[in-house]
Amino acid sequence: MVTVIGHNAVGSFTGWRHEFPSDEQIASFTKARDLAAAALAIQPGSPIQLTLNNLVAPAGTGHHLVTFSNGWSTGVTIGKDGSVEIENPLVAAGLHRTVQDRDELGITVRTFTHAISHTAANGTKIPVKELRCWYLVDGTFHPLTEEQTFEAHCIDHESGEPIPPEQGVRYLDAYPVDN
Repeated sequence: MVTVIGHNAVGSFTGWRHEFPSDEQIASFTKARDLAAAALAIQPGSPIQLTLNNLVAPAGTGHHLVTFSNGWSTGVTIGKDGSVEIENPLVAAGLHRTVQDRDELGITVRTFTHAISHTAANGTKIPVKELRCWYLVDGTFHPLTEEQTFEAHCIDHESGEPIPPEQGVRYLDAYPVDN
């Protein structure tokens, strides 16, 4: 319930009334709360900054795409000085909540290398991507092997039929991640 101050047409005070917030007001409040949490979560030295650094930095400097099995994704750039730039802090805050709540989540990190896989028909050079995966269970990151990562991305889990591997992707063993 919220208290609304009433004004007449000329701006004079007419009193207070109590109203239940609309769905739009609730959504706005929720968005503002999530944005504030995201802003706090990515401050230097924050737990989520450390978690993302531990997850992505061992793959090397440069651009990475972090994708989660729930549909979230964000770009993460690791600078040569070790700095971490997070494209979508809401996703970072969501990962932090997932770790803290000890929920389950699949995580994929694609690292964009400087090697060129192929050139698209329009002349765009497509970089080689290195793919590593983890399964988050009870707040712990479990690294997948190269074989498990390949299977997760190249087998249709409903039919069991193979799916052609994505051109220019190297499937690699994931490394241990401390959180």
